[in-house]
Amino acid sequence: EETKTALESFYHTVPFPVVFLETNVDYVGEAQIICMRNGEAKTLVQGRDYTARLEAEAGRKQYRYTVSPQVFEEDGAYEVILLSRDRASNSSDSLAQQKMVRFFMDRTPPQCLITGVSNGEICQVRELWICLEARDTGALESLEVYADGVRAVSCTGTQVAEMGGMVKWRAEAKDSWQRIQARVRDQAGNEFWTEELHFYVTQAE
Repeated sequence: EETKTALESFYHTVPFPVVFLETNVDYVGEAQIICMRNGEAKTLVQGRDYTARLEAEAGRKQYRYTVSPQVFEEDGAYEVILLSRDRASNSSDSLAQQKMVRFFMDRTPPQCLITGVSNGEICQVRELWICLEARDTGALESLEVYADGVRAVSCTGTQVAEMGGMVKWRAEAKDSWQRIQARVRDQAGNEFWTEELHFYVTQAE
């Protein structure tokens, strides 16, 4: 139940144990757990990566397989598959039974690069286009642009993706210094604030 509850969310920042419960009329003769990370398969080692324990023998046999959270320390897309074969050579696997274990581990905050202006720069133009490029290990949830401390732009992660990860904002000429700062947040809940840039836009004579 703990694993089922955890899998209700696809993105995670904290590794958690993945537990399978297998019920069989016979004793399991052979079991294997495959862990895929970003499409690359790895066979886990019992005793190091996971434990297997027979919990009930009366009538049907029940086994508990517990995959260590340490297996999921690195960021990436994970899929865990349990394959087993009993002593009568009957085989089964978690995919065939539609017991999907798929999630994304994202412990890295997103990043946002501001281009088009530098801190302390004076620009002699009628208007200045500033570009904000957001990137993340997984998927973005939102990007917000703050101009002089007030939110000027708010985009969802889907909108940012549709714009190729690049959001543009226009700064018009003013008789005072202006400030710009961005906040990005990913689907796992990690967030990042850029440094606040100060700039001056004045119309060219």
